[in-house]
Amino acid sequence: MRTEQQSFANKNIFATGAAETSYDPRDVVIGVSPATGKDIWVTLSGLSLADAISEVLAGLEEEGCTGRIVRINDSLDLGMIGLTAARLSGSGVSVGLQAKGTALIHRRDLAPLANLELYSVAPTITRELYRMMGINAGRHAKGATPEPVRNPYSDEAIEARYHTKVVSLVAIERECVNSNGPEVMELR
Repeated sequence: MRTEQQSFANKNIFATGAAETSYDPRDVVIGVSPATGKDIWVTLSGLSLADAISEVLAGLEEEGCTGRIVRINDSLDLGMIGLTAARLSGSGVSVGLQAKGTALIHRRDLAPLANLELYSVAPTITRELYRMMGINAGRHAKGATPEPVRNPYSDEAIEARYHTKVVSLVAIERECVNSNGPEVMELR
């Protein structure tokens, strides 16, 4: 899995420095997991992380919000990634994104596992769903009512089909966890 991911490595997403808390009420942080832009480049759905993040940013922009990408280095737990990102966000709202593709919307006053919206089945998440997540995060940030999006239904038993890949990606992710603070990321 590591070799496969490295074949997609590129310089389209990279760290630029330490992240700070924003006070702009239109700011929504996209918190990404530690392996993003280091060792994992493609989600389980086959979409590149750069494309997934671009769609979230486009959705935020459609709602008049600004997106900021921040790599959360000290946890691979999606709830903590989202909560940490929300605490850095001027609006108090964030999108958390694990490198494997699982994503959520979080708010700074919630417990780590009490998110606003969750896309839990990474292999089924499309560009359109990432864009909708950005739109809904923007609506939450503005105090508007989002249109909840359901995870795509499939009668296919995807758990068994993707289990080995998920375990491998989590192992790669775990190796990237460190005590460095959150880092601002740029996307080309």
